[in-house]
Amino acid sequence: MRVEVRVPEETAPKADVVAVAVSDGAGGLPPAAQALDEALEGRLAKVAAEERVADEVGRTAVLYPDDGLGARRVVAVGLGPQGEIDADALRTAAARVAGAADRVGGMLAWLPDDSLGVPAAEQSRAV
Repeated sequence: MRVEVRVPEETAPKADVVAVAVSDGAGGLPPAAQALDEALEGRLAKVAAEERVADEVGRTAVLYPDDGLGARRVVAVGLGPQGEIDADALRTAAARVAGAADRVGGMLAWLPDDSLGVPAAEQSRAV
């Protein structure tokens, strides 16, 4: 398996599947996902809130974006309570994203989030 770690971009990453981790302490989507949500006309934040993704580690909601985004799927995945987020929660969330996107194949981009209280390097190792 090949793993690449890149600095987050201001625009949506170019990948077949884009994963966005959401915690209950974020007050919505993490800052790294704002540009992506804008490109989706607010649908990412809306579905993450409606399906209460943040409430449970590994809970997912899958969006099917229009062709203009570049990604075939966007997966919001829950990390649970802010104070309980650790590498294990990130691994569980990443496994659920992989399961939710297994039929899509291709490259998966994970948006790291500095507000999680888990260093970016540890986030990268976990996913």
